[in-house]
Amino acid sequence: MILINWVLIPLAIFLAITLLLGVTLFIHQRKKEKYEDTYLPDYLEKFPKPGTYQIIGLSPIDPYKSPDWQNMMAMISKRLKNHQIQKIIFLNGTFMGEDPFDVLKALPYLPISLKKFIIRLSRFLREVIFKDGAQFTRDYLETLQRALEDVQIISFPWSSTNHHLGRLEAAKRLLELLASFEDQRILLIAHSHGGQCLALLTQLLSGAMESDRPSDLEKVKNKKLDLLTLGMPPRYRFHLGPNLKCLHLINHKTKYPLGGHLTGLFNTRDGDYIQQWGVDGSDNISPIPEVNKINKSLQEKLGPGMDPLVWKNLIKKRARVPKDGHSFLIDYDDNGFFINTLLGHAIYTRKKVILKNFKILVDFFY
Repeated sequence: MILINWVLIPLAIFLAITLLLGVTLFIHQRKKEKYEDTYLPDYLEKFPKPGTYQIIGLSPIDPYKSPDWQNMMAMISKRLKNHQIQKIIFLNGTFMGEDPFDVLKALPYLPISLKKFIIRLSRFLREVIFKDGAQFTRDYLETLQRALEDVQIISFPWSSTNHHLGRLEAAKRLLELLASFEDQRILLIAHSHGGQCLALLTQLLSGAMESDRPSDLEKVKNKKLDLLTLGMPPRYRFHLGPNLKCLHLINHKTKYPLGGHLTGLFNTRDGDYIQQWGVDGSDNISPIPEVNKINKSLQEKLGPGMDPLVWKNLIKKRARVPKDGHSFLIDYDDNGFFINTLLGHAIYTRKKVILKNFKILVDFFY
């Protein structure tokens, strides 16, 4: 009994001190957040130019697959067809692709059949674990294909690695794919850092980034590309022009165009935390030394890759709105435990918001 007391009493004291410390830190952080919201100190990100963004706030979500849902999607399908949209290309974000950690790239001698099996298995596991959160699942794409009968739904595969080179390689392959189509107008939809691939595509088309396929550039330059990003972190610049339009949809719940507060993280109170944290400095190191070397050389044009100090300072700014294109800051009403919402980053690819997102994009582009 004495031994038990010697264990329980110190444990109880430790837990009490830990709880007290946690409450004290929470109160201190909350006071700091209220100060920021009242005085908007200089270290915060400057507000975007008026007219480049709109805070929509909370709005109802149409019941998924109700008769009204089917009718509205049929009307959207006709509207897309009337504007010569025959193809929609979807890009997943970081870690939701074929080789998110460069493992297959680091093992070039693996049999092709084994690589394909690993890719299929990883996709199956992702869909079992995350379902339709933060990724365009096969069920999502098939549902959309049935709803938009006159439009071809295409899933664009890429490594989904979290570094400059992985995204640049994806942009170059995307350029090649677009050049193979006869279509003169195409809609591209990208989640998270898939949007950075679209930004790099526009840089290739403008000549800001070099391409080793000039013939593809000439073919794609004359096409109209409508670019929609979902929860894309404010990072790479888009080079837009008469043929390139860009819209960003961002899960957001505060009155200012700034990222969320730390105290709202656990219940997804302020919106998409992954979106505001995926800024410069947040990249991963590759297991391939040559890839890391190339990533370092790309920093001059694309900004810091992996740099914890830069990343920490940028998070403090609470940047939310990308600098190019137009942004809609939308309350998707996904408050809940941060694991279930993937820190507010999962909602965009949920089937229940298909109609909501498509209503917004057709009104903006078409």
